[in-house]
Amino acid sequence: MSIRFDGRVAIVTGAAAGLGRSHARALAARGAKVVVNDFGGDVHGTGGSSEPAERVAEEIRQAGGEAISHGASVTNADQVAHMVAGALAKWGRIDILINNAGILRDASFPKSSLQDFRTVLDVHLLGSVICSQAVWPHMKAAGFGRILMTTSTSGIYGNFGQANYGAAKTGLIGLMNVLQIEGAKNDIRVNALCPGFIESGIYENARSTGFDNMKAKESLPGGVVALDVGVKKLLDGVVKKKRVVTLPWFAHLLILSYKLTPNISIKVSGKLAARQAKISRIK
Repeated sequence: MSIRFDGRVAIVTGAAAGLGRSHARALAARGAKVVVNDFGGDVHGTGGSSEPAERVAEEIRQAGGEAISHGASVTNADQVAHMVAGALAKWGRIDILINNAGILRDASFPKSSLQDFRTVLDVHLLGSVICSQAVWPHMKAAGFGRILMTTSTSGIYGNFGQANYGAAKTGLIGLMNVLQIEGAKNDIRVNALCPGFIESGIYENARSTGFDNMKAKESLPGGVVALDVGVKKLLDGVVKKKRVVTLPWFAHLLILSYKLTPNISIKVSGKLAARQAKISRIK
């Protein structure tokens, strides 16, 4: 059965590249009107330009879809409010929010600065809070809403050099668990997407943090999930009302095993983390 979003309005953060761009294009191809949001910075969150988001919006329009762009930083509540107001002014509603914006500040825990910790938490966790709070009243009034948090296997079973990233991503699971309870009476459903190694913008740019992603592709069970394949599976999982949609298959298996046999799972994930530490050049 084809998944359609005709008449729906979606905001996708971090949508200028990678997973966010694929989300935006997939939603538009299925009939949604899309706000392509991206601050336009690099993988570390520095810089900034509205041009990358506008390029994706133009790709959608060229393909026959409807899209506008906005360069709001998800850490700035005023800018996010302006983005939401713009979407409401143009289309009169907001039905879907995909919290996808993210950055990397990878370092081993002793060498990770508190400022980097705060910055990563601000973008991933508080950015999702700010965006979700901005759309919540409108979804509540409409009696309909779909919010997706983008978490990570790095938070659920760990990854060397990503204490700040893992903490932020696991925090999103806690946020999702509470919001799905609070939103239920107004048909606001909240899910978490948990991609492991997928060809996202962060993954492809991870080499700048010291991670050798080419070696990772060779070493991981099943390799790395292609973006288009990943987005289709994630959307299918949301439609099937899975609370946490996980891929690839070995990441899903690890999380399932953690629920059933946590001690064994911790040992297995520890070995995987040690293996990735050898691949990484992070100190």
